[in-house]
Amino acid sequence: ISADGTYFVYNCGGGNGQASSSSVTSKSGSSTIGQSIYKTITQGDAEIYEAQMLLNRFRNYSPFLSPNGQWTWETQSAVQKFYQALGKSFDGQWNSQILSDLKDRRLITMPPSGPLSFAEKSEILDEIELNYAWFEVTEVEKTWYKLHQPKFDIVTSEEVAPPFCYPTPEDCNDGGGVYTADAHNAAVGDFNGDGLQDLSITWVYFIHTTERNTTPSHVRFYINDGNNNLISSPEIYALGELPMRHMLYRTIVDDFNNDGRDDLFVGSMGVIKRVKGQKRSLVDTEPNLLLLSTKDGKMKDSSHLIEGQENGGMIKDYGFSHATSSGDVNCDGFSDIYTGNILLVGDGTGRFLNKSRDLPSGNYSHQKANAFASSIADFNGDGCGDIVMHLQGKTISIWMSHNGKHLPRTFKELRMEDYYGKGNMKVNYMSSGDLDGDGDPDLVAAITRANPYYLGRKLLIFINEGGELIEKTRSLIQDVRDQEVNGRPQNHGEGSIQLIDHDRDGDLDIIDSTGGSFEVNGRFGYAIFENDGTGHFTEIPESEFVILREEMFNGFKTPRIGGAYPVDIDGIGRLDYVTFIRSESWPESASVYGYTVLGRDKPIDMEKLAAEAADAKAKRKAKLAAKVAAAKAKRIAEEKRIAE
Repeated sequence: ISADGTYFVYNCGGGNGQASSSSVTSKSGSSTIGQSIYKTITQGDAEIYEAQMLLNRFRNYSPFLSPNGQWTWETQSAVQKFYQALGKSFDGQWNSQILSDLKDRRLITMPPSGPLSFAEKSEILDEIELNYAWFEVTEVEKTWYKLHQPKFDIVTSEEVAPPFCYPTPEDCNDGGGVYTADAHNAAVGDFNGDGLQDLSITWVYFIHTTERNTTPSHVRFYINDGNNNLISSPEIYALGELPMRHMLYRTIVDDFNNDGRDDLFVGSMGVIKRVKGQKRSLVDTEPNLLLLSTKDGKMKDSSHLIEGQENGGMIKDYGFSHATSSGDVNCDGFSDIYTGNILLVGDGTGRFLNKSRDLPSGNYSHQKANAFASSIADFNGDGCGDIVMHLQGKTISIWMSHNGKHLPRTFKELRMEDYYGKGNMKVNYMSSGDLDGDGDPDLVAAITRANPYYLGRKLLIFINEGGELIEKTRSLIQDVRDQEVNGRPQNHGEGSIQLIDHDRDGDLDIIDSTGGSFEVNGRFGYAIFENDGTGHFTEIPESEFVILREEMFNGFKTPRIGGAYPVDIDGIGRLDYVTFIRSESWPESASVYGYTVLGRDKPIDMEKLAAEAADAKAKRKAKLAAKVAAAKAKRIAEEKRIAE
C-alpha cells in the first residue's frame, strides 16, 4: 500500500516472470475499494512504477508515461524536468529518493475511497432554527411554492484552509479560514429503481486549488422516500465505501450499462494550484468517477471500467474536465462520454474505450479539444451525436458528423454576437433540447466574463434551422443577470442549465442553477425562464420563489443566500427544488443547510393567505394581550391583598 492510498499486487512467481492469477484474484476479492486500484506487475521495480504513476498525475514533467517499472529514457527525462523545476540537479540515475521527492510534490493525498461517514448528515448545526416571530407566513408560502422539508441535509467542514491565489498568481489571499462545502453540481435520476425521482449532489469544498486532507469532494444520493422527503442515503454505495476525489465537477446521468437504470458519471478537475509570483501552476490530476446501477438498487464504483483507469491510474493524456456531456457519438446506439480532452466510447456494458484520437485539435495542434462547456445532440438528424464545445479564448464550435457516419467530421465555429469584447467571453455551460417544438434539438448557452472574472451571467439561445445553429438570443429571451438593475448586483457566472418542463405544459423551460450570493440584495441562485410553446422565454420573478434568508434564522447576520436545483419530489404540479443557505463563518467550522420546496398543482390566493395570516397574528396578539392583562390584574389583586 503506497502512501497515497494506491494498492499494488506483485508476484515474482518462481522467476519465470509470470504473475499468479490465483493470488491476484484472492487479493482483489478481499478489497473493500474495488479492483480498479490493483495493478499486477510481472517485471520491473515497484518504486519506479509508483514514480511513473505520480509523474503522469503531475503532467508538467511528462507527456504521458506507460507505467511499467522500467527505468526508461522517457521516465529519466520526466524526472530531470521535475528536478529542474525545483532548481535541483539530477545525475540521471534511479534512486529511492526520487520517489520520496515525488511524494512530497503531491497536492492530492487523500485516498480514492473512504468510510461512508464522510457522506452522513452533519449534526453540528442542527440547532439552527427558523425564527417564525421575525417573518410572515407569506415568506414560506407562495402562490406556486411552499416550504416542505427543512434540513434535509447539513454539510459541515472544520478543516482549516491555507492562504491561496485565485484565479491568477497575482490574486492572492494571505488569510486562512475554513474550507467551505458547496453543492456545486447536481443531477436527478431513479438511482434505487423504485420509480421515484432521486437527487445526486456533487459536493465540493472551497477554495478548491489548495491541498486538503479531511474534506473530500464526493457524491451524495438523496433518495425519495415516497412521502415527499429526500433522505441522504450513503448506504446506496454497493462496495460499502465512499469514492473520494479532490474536486469532482460536472455531473451527468445516463444509462451507460444498458440495463434500464440510471447511472452517473462525474468529471474530475484535480488540483490546479496557482503559486504566488509564478506563471506556471502546480497540477495534480485524478481519475474520473463512474457509478453504475446494480439490480438490487445500489450504485457501484466502476471507474476501473474506463480505459486507462483499470489500475487506479489516469486516462492517457487526460488533464482536467471543465465540461462533461454524454450521447451516442459513434452511432452504435450506446452512450459515449466527452469529458475534458477525452472521448470515451461506450460498448453498452458500462465499459469505455479511449478514442480521443478521433477528436479535433484544440487551441494547439498537438492537443485535443478540451472544452470548457459542451453538449451532445444529433443536430443534423443523421443518427450520430454531434458535439458543441467552447474552447478557451474562442466562441462555440460544433464537431458534426455527416451521412450517418462517425468520421470524418467537420469542425467549425458558430456565428454569434460578441457580448463582452473580443476574447472576454467565457461559455460556462451548454444544454440542448427542442425549444421551439419542431422536433430537432436547439442549444442554450450560459456566458460570463473573463475579466472581471466570472462577473455576470447571461443565457444565449441558438435555434436549429436545417442542421445549422443560428443565434436568436435578442428575439427570444431577455436575461439581464449580467447587468446591475435597480441596485441589484450582477449574478456570478458559474452554474448549470437544465431544459425541462417545469410547469407540465408540454414544452421545455430553461432552469439555470447558480451559486447564490454573499452580497446585500444579492440574487437567488435559481432562475426559471418559461417557454410560451414557440421558443420565446420569460423569466419568473424571484419574488415567486420560497427563499430562506439570513434574517429568518436565529444567529444569522450576513447575506448567505445559496443556489438551487430542480427535482420532481411529489410527481405533481410545478417542479420542486432543493436549495441551500450557508452558515455564518465561524473560526471552527462552516456549514451548508439544505431544504426542499414543493411546487403546487394549483395556485393559492396570496391575498387570502395574507389576510388569514394577519387575522391569526391579530388573534395571537389579542390572546397574548389578554394573558398579560390577566397577569397584571392578578398581580394588582395580590398586592392589594398583601397591603390589606
